[in-house]
Amino acid sequence: MTMARVKALSLRLDPQAYKRLYLRAQVEGVSMNEVVKRALNAHFATQPIDRERLLELAREIAARDATLLEALAKA
Repeated sequence: MTMARVKALSLRLDPQAYKRLYLRAQVEGVSMNEVVKRALNAHFATQPIDRERLLELAREIAARDATLLEALAKA
């Protein structure tokens, strides 16, 4: 993965969650960033997005932004 394709995210945690994240990273010998990335990847692998819900959201966005989409199509 090249650096140009990496996105940064500011993550706000309550003190207890931060402490748990810090300790987990220390125990695993990795950065806190790596613990978060692993947790997200595990979550995404076990909790896939429902295809019908995704299509529903796409339709809602298209309907809400129809004027913008029309303007972009004409550009």
